[in-house]
Amino acid sequence: MQDDYRIARPVFVWILITQAFLLLPHMLKFPLLLVPGWLFFTFWRVMVFRGRWNYPSPWLKAVTVVAVLLVVSASQARFFAIETMVILLLLAFLLKLVETATERDLLVSVYLAYFVIVTWLLFDQGVLSAVYMVIALLLVTATLIASYASGEAGFWQPMKEAGRLLLFSIPVMVVAFLVFPRLEPLWVLPQPSSSGKTGISDTMSPGMFSKLAETDELAFRVEFDDRTPPLRALYWRGLVLSRFDGRTWRQSDFRQRVKDIRAYYRINEENKPYRYRLIMEPSERHWMFVLSGTLEDDADSHYYDDFTLQQGRQIDSRQSWQLVSWPQSQRLLHDNSIQRQASLQLPDGFNPQTLALADQLRAAADSDLDYLQRVLDFFKDNNFVYTLEPPLLGRHSVDDFLFGSRQGFCEHYASAFTVLARAGGVPARVVTGYQGGDINPYEQHVTVRQLDAHAWVEVWLQDKGWIRMDPTYAVAPQRIDRGGQAALADQPGYLSESPFSPVRFNRFGWVKKLQYRLDQLNYLWHSQILSYQGRKQQEMLRRLLGELSLKKLALFVSGAFVVTALSLWLLLYLKYRPPARSKAEKLLQRLLRKMQKAGLQKQAGQGVVDFCRQCAQEYPAWASQFEKIANQYMQLRYADLSPAKKHRLMRQMRQNINRLHVK
Repeated sequence: MQDDYRIARPVFVWILITQAFLLLPHMLKFPLLLVPGWLFFTFWRVMVFRGRWNYPSPWLKAVTVVAVLLVVSASQARFFAIETMVILLLLAFLLKLVETATERDLLVSVYLAYFVIVTWLLFDQGVLSAVYMVIALLLVTATLIASYASGEAGFWQPMKEAGRLLLFSIPVMVVAFLVFPRLEPLWVLPQPSSSGKTGISDTMSPGMFSKLAETDELAFRVEFDDRTPPLRALYWRGLVLSRFDGRTWRQSDFRQRVKDIRAYYRINEENKPYRYRLIMEPSERHWMFVLSGTLEDDADSHYYDDFTLQQGRQIDSRQSWQLVSWPQSQRLLHDNSIQRQASLQLPDGFNPQTLALADQLRAAADSDLDYLQRVLDFFKDNNFVYTLEPPLLGRHSVDDFLFGSRQGFCEHYASAFTVLARAGGVPARVVTGYQGGDINPYEQHVTVRQLDAHAWVEVWLQDKGWIRMDPTYAVAPQRIDRGGQAALADQPGYLSESPFSPVRFNRFGWVKKLQYRLDQLNYLWHSQILSYQGRKQQEMLRRLLGELSLKKLALFVSGAFVVTALSLWLLLYLKYRPPARSKAEKLLQRLLRKMQKAGLQKQAGQGVVDFCRQCAQEYPAWASQFEKIANQYMQLRYADLSPAKKHRLMRQMRQNINRLHVK
């Protein structure tokens, strides 16, 4: 490449616009790193373009790269996390433009931009991200076209050409989407630590759930077939935690897989079940979040005797399942005395004040149910506070909570209630999952976010089986009745990790409606487009093609390519075909053909008047006729004639040409 290469100003403007647009969503996610980097490196490149600064020397490049690596490694907790790799790619994208001094460097920057586009899919795959990617693709392609365009082309011409290319690719994209199977990748990338976080781990300790209210990340969506349960009935069970070491709750060692989960339920067939579709985000976990009494599913899942449902493999991509729940069914212990004893165990040497309180309440109670109600009344009557920022607890965490701070989140109340229940001789365990959600009035689906994470308790009562009790309701009933968004909106730490979330501003009516509309689009996008695979893909192809065969699929794909090619040819033909000839020109062509047969041909660039004079010299007998034809043609082409006069001249010119008899 030539050493004196200089990027044309329109191309440089296209590069800056494209670069800013590609970095915009990442700058909202990583503002402290990318915003200063973008401002500094863009200013640097503008100064180079204006001739104020020189291109960076090799040693300055090396120092800059080392500085970038040190800053990124110091700011990121995990250097080899996906987020860190994306940030490094984006900064490399900025640095490459700074050193762009040749046409080859320019093309490398543009080609690198195509890779930058898809990095946002690692963090979000919603409908707005799809719109963003289409616009980004148009901008990068326009920049590529502009780098090859001549200086005479208009500034917006590259964007028009990029739009045409995208338009022609639509049939191929649609067919590829419909036909080509979704294959598992040959490699597996670790999920971003932020997007893969479900908030629900296999343990629970004080402070775990309150951290989840800091983010509005999506956990899952649910669509009910006919009716949606009330908000307070939406308890999405995930895990059951029975082992307690004095501070942390864990799953039981005695839980077992069951083949027939219905044997563990007493079902009232008169009650109508809820049929719903669960669309879970990738969590890198095995467990699913389902309504109580979920007995039927179309998933590759396993039921356990603690009434939980888990996948056979980690949920590392968005998946959906059809489920059926019988909410009024009674959950039985099924004579598992080992599990019942495990639900009574408490560690020695912990929480003596709590054990003393349990003895006091138990002595005054007439039954297990009466005792549990007295425990709930203790929470109601002693000024407990539901808060996102509870104080730290010591070794005797339950004592510190019940008799000290009396400030806690759902995990504090669930843990304390379970300890009191066990201390009073009632088998109890902690259940973690989500409660409530946001019911979209336009689509009637439920959106469950991380801020809806919740913990509650299940207790065993004779002749009733396992029943749910939620001590949080005794302290903050609005959390259950109105949902997490409404109950936590005024808390200090609410959505602190999602400062730009529209959920933060949904107290404004128009923002809430806009959020519902956007959520509706996202739901349709996820349920109809992103989940188009496997069984759904086969059913769609059968509706289009009937019984599937390799021959039909090949013809379908070939037809799409043929239609696209014909459309492209037709557009190019219509664009570049010569303009339609006027009637005067058609008459002139008749004259030219007649004279060509006589051996006289019009030369390239020769005017009609000069050609008619040449014909008159060759055929003097017809000189006046040729002169009339030339005058009539010139009037028809360039004079402003009335329709009647134009028609009369056209008839006369035709007659004059027909009268010519030359050999």
